[in-house]
Amino acid sequence: MLLALLLAGCDGNGTDTVATSSSPPPATEAPEFPQVAKVALSSPEDLAAVAPFGLMRVAVAHRSLDRGIGFRHARVAGSPDLLLSVQNVSAAAGSSASGLSGVLQDPGRKGVVATPGRVVAILPEQGLVAEATTRERLAVYRVTVAEGDALTLRLAWESSGQVPGQWSPARGRQALNGVLSMDDGASLHAAVRFDQSFTELASEPGSSLLRFSPPGGVLHIRIALSTTDLAGARANLADGAGLGFEGVLRSTQAAWDNLLGRITVDASEQVRVRMATDWYRVLALYGRLEDRDGRFRAPDGSIRQVAPGKAYIGNLELSREQWTVLPLLDLLATEHLRGLPDTLLLHQRVTGRFPGHTAWGLPHPGPTNPEGESAAASVVLAGFVSRSGSEEAAQRVLPPVIKASREHGYRSGYVPFDVGPAPSVSRTLTRSRSAQAIAVIAAAAGDRETAGAFAARAVFYRLLYDSDVGAFRGRDRAGRWRSPFPPNPDQAGGREDYTGGRWAESLWTAALFDIDGLLELLGGQQQLEERLDAAFSAEAGFAGVDAGETSLQHTPWLYGFTNHPERIRERLGLSGPLHAASGASAAAWRLFRDLGLYPVLPADGEYMMVPPAVPEARLEIPGQVLRLVSPGKGPGSWRGGVHIDGQPQPGRLMSHQRLVGGGVVTYEIGSDD
Repeated sequence: MLLALLLAGCDGNGTDTVATSSSPPPATEAPEFPQVAKVALSSPEDLAAVAPFGLMRVAVAHRSLDRGIGFRHARVAGSPDLLLSVQNVSAAAGSSASGLSGVLQDPGRKGVVATPGRVVAILPEQGLVAEATTRERLAVYRVTVAEGDALTLRLAWESSGQVPGQWSPARGRQALNGVLSMDDGASLHAAVRFDQSFTELASEPGSSLLRFSPPGGVLHIRIALSTTDLAGARANLADGAGLGFEGVLRSTQAAWDNLLGRITVDASEQVRVRMATDWYRVLALYGRLEDRDGRFRAPDGSIRQVAPGKAYIGNLELSREQWTVLPLLDLLATEHLRGLPDTLLLHQRVTGRFPGHTAWGLPHPGPTNPEGESAAASVVLAGFVSRSGSEEAAQRVLPPVIKASREHGYRSGYVPFDVGPAPSVSRTLTRSRSAQAIAVIAAAAGDRETAGAFAARAVFYRLLYDSDVGAFRGRDRAGRWRSPFPPNPDQAGGREDYTGGRWAESLWTAALFDIDGLLELLGGQQQLEERLDAAFSAEAGFAGVDAGETSLQHTPWLYGFTNHPERIRERLGLSGPLHAASGASAAAWRLFRDLGLYPVLPADGEYMMVPPAVPEARLEIPGQVLRLVSPGKGPGSWRGGVHIDGQPQPGRLMSHQRLVGGGVVTYEIGSDD
């Protein structure tokens, strides 16, 4: 009886089955949501319930015999958190069903399973199953125990601040309202509703302990959060009003199925599952942080409201995601990123700087790099302008990015190592990358004078290229090179000019914003190819590159600027760390690899094209369909020719605007003779 209870996920009719493995069960009939069924989540960071671009993320926080099961709700790492813990206090010690005692020995993974929109945790030792699903602004729980058992439930605020949170009962003890006041004056509000009354066992600053005796052994819980006020949390609680657990789950799975279905491939089942899982990881990254009425708390603590059709987006990490995640989302889920430029511009307007992260309307805690954040935001905004092709958008973005770029200049044009703070070479490249992005925005805005001025600033990095050693090298204000070269990062001064001391990697940074300039410095396509060959053969971090590094994920694609673009596929197969990493950035990189395109010039909105790694991929771009067809494994090989709808294209770079126009992309095969 207990075993049946643990695996039933009851809602009164026993129709839900809770799997005890992270692998999807064998399909016996066509699933209701076929794209959701393809996703297989197993890594710890995947085991969470989240709605597409939603405010809530429910993940298991802890599981133990003495504390039961706990869930976290924070959408963003580093933000304040709400912890919900549930324990079956009627289950006697050692009462687990025969044969189940070893199911949950690993508290990190076993006994927890997730699919898009749902997470389930099983405690056989306690005779308890806890399920969670979400809508955009709402978390819904269904907790099941044996009929007659009693539950305790603890709600607690977790924050590094000095001001404790507060809880107060409401609605005849079927509701709980909470507030966490933070040190900087901001606050986080929670509205919690239960389908039955509770007995309050204890209340103390920051937490509240409740007891339930659920009829039929099932307790339903709804939780909503807001950065604005309690009224906002209560309004968010009405998201999905009238829908029970199953109704919320189905609505969220339907939303996931729609988005996941925008990438379909003709490939083996294993490849389809892997690509669907990666696409889910990309889609699950960002969340809209405004309330249902559009209100949100801005970084300066003020309450603001988004414009119709826009959003305030959190969980930003621009320095990592500008290369892969954002272009992929802008290609296939552009309606969900319409608020990102406004989010960045608001931060700049109210704080005087662009953010590297955002969390619940507040700057992300931890060390910051204003210069790097400004450059990353400039590139992201330039990419949006380039991909949208909107002169109006460019004109709106241009003044803030110019304002953010104002800084102490150097007469030399570069950052001298004996004047500016370290790392001088990396900072010079960052400034040049930012200047090139601003030049792109200015050109799109029709401001030729500003575009020319920033284009001139964008090439100052070339002054640090030492042709005698074939690398970027620190110089002092008198123009003298730093010696010795190459530097030894393990010795004093060996890391002063380069981020992390990786001097060889600085060469490839320039390719992201000035590939023509890099080709000129190196001496042409043949020399670029030779340098790439040497870099991929050398020890990573010294003379070589590691394409597993975020800033170097583009390096295999640089063969597209040589006479041997077919080597892109060969080098992509050697980028080891990216093949298995579970983060959104690595997932987006793998999808671009499999689809055969990559935003190698992110500020310009241009993609390098190679034959896909699957026989055919179908991308459902809003309003259009783009088919990418591999030439197969017949005689001959690809030498670089690309066609759309049978028409040859000039070169291997494709603009975002051309891709979103849809069509059939094929690849010209040449003779191997």
